[in-house]
Amino acid sequence: MHRDFVIDSFHELFDKTAPDFTPVYERLHALPEIAADAKAVEEEAIQH
Repeated sequence: MHRDFVIDSFHELFDKTAPDFTPVYERLHALPEIAADAKAVEEEAIQH
Protein backbone atom coordinates (compact mmCIF):
# COMPACT_ATOMS: atom_id res chain seq x y z
CA MET A 1 0.00 0.00 0.00
CA HIS A 2 1.64 3.20 -1.19
CA ARG A 3 0.73 6.52 0.38
CA ASP A 4 3.50 8.70 -0.95
CA PHE A 5 3.04 11.50 -3.45
CA VAL A 6 5.17 13.90 -5.46
CA ILE A 7 4.99 17.67 -5.53
CA ASP A 8 6.44 18.84 -8.84
CA SER A 9 7.27 22.41 -7.86
CA PHE A 10 7.34 24.89 -5.01
CA HIS A 11 4.40 26.62 -6.69
CA GLU A 12 2.35 23.41 -6.43
CA LEU A 13 3.46 22.95 -2.81
CA PHE A 14 2.31 26.45 -1.90
CA ASP A 15 -1.00 25.96 -3.75
CA LYS A 16 -1.66 22.68 -1.90
CA THR A 17 -0.84 24.18 1.51
CA ALA A 18 -2.55 27.56 1.01
CA PRO A 19 -6.05 26.55 2.27
CA ASP A 20 -7.01 27.14 5.88
CA PHE A 21 -6.54 23.78 7.59
CA THR A 22 -8.26 24.87 10.83
CA PRO A 23 -11.38 22.70 10.20
CA VAL A 24 -9.14 19.66 9.62
CA TYR A 25 -7.18 20.32 12.82
CA GLU A 26 -10.43 20.68 14.78
CA ARG A 27 -11.68 17.28 13.51
CA LEU A 28 -8.34 15.66 14.31
CA HIS A 29 -8.26 17.21 17.79
CA ALA A 30 -11.55 15.45 18.59
CA LEU A 31 -10.09 12.01 17.81
CA PRO A 32 -8.47 9.85 20.49
CA GLU A 33 -4.69 9.87 20.74
CA ILE A 34 -2.80 7.05 19.05
CA ALA A 35 0.13 5.46 20.86
CA ALA A 36 3.51 5.91 19.17
CA ASP A 37 3.92 2.13 18.91
CA ALA A 38 0.37 1.44 17.68
CA LYS A 39 -0.03 -0.57 14.50
CA ALA A 40 -2.78 -0.35 11.90
CA VAL A 41 -5.00 -3.41 11.50
CA GLU A 42 -3.39 -4.27 8.16
CA GLU A 43 0.16 -4.10 9.58
CA GLU A 44 1.96 -7.15 10.82
CA ALA A 45 5.00 -7.43 13.03
CA ILE A 46 8.09 -8.98 11.44
CA GLN A 47 10.18 -11.02 13.83
CA HIS A 48 13.89 -11.43 13.03
